[in-house]
Amino acid sequence: MSVVLVAIACAACDPPPPPKSPRDADADLEPSSKPKKKKKKKACKTFEDECKGGGTKKTVVVGADGWRLAPPKGWLYAKLAEGTVTQESDKGAVLALVAVEAPQNPQLLFKARTDAVAALSGVTGIELKSPKTLFFGVSEAREVGELSLKLWEQAAKRGGSDGDAVVVAGKIDDKELVALGFVPADNDSGGNRIFDALETLEKKKATPEGSDK
Repeated sequence: MSVVLVAIACAACDPPPPPKSPRDADADLEPSSKPKKKKKKKACKTFEDECKGGGTKKTVVVGADGWRLAPPKGWLYAKLAEGTVTQESDKGAVLALVAVEAPQNPQLLFKARTDAVAALSGVTGIELKSPKTLFFGVSEAREVGELSLKLWEQAAKRGGSDGDAVVVAGKIDDKELVALGFVPADNDSGGNRIFDALETLEKKKATPEGSDK
């Protein structure tokens, strides 16, 4: 009787799965061949992208075709509509630069520089002590990387902190480069890091025809 019951019970069981072929067994041992999704490249058009300087990393100078510079290591940077901005923090040392049209007329060039400084001041929060008299002050000639530029300095504030602002301007190809930097009074290294970044300014070499690089 018990033999019959066992036979009936087994008849109700699901049939065992068929044995795997050697090919299926090997497939279980192999890692997945599905391609991994590539990490999306940051656009670096806002500080929310959290692009940071470091190593040989360079970013473009807004308005200057082919020109790039290396942001200071650890500083955030972004390519904004008003210009390229790199900063130590929201209230700390900062450097902003842009290339604008360079009129031959001195008065129009003065206006172009003034307008560029105003735009960069607005996007960085730098408050110059006397922006209207900035370019009437004594300038200092400065060789920066491959460029011959002029430099002006003025007291300024940013985020409630007193400090010094520096403005650099000069020809970059057929345009005018305007850079605005700020260093808080209690920051001993910010100024050096700003000028070290400016020293990295260079024009990207044209890619030879037929090259894939």
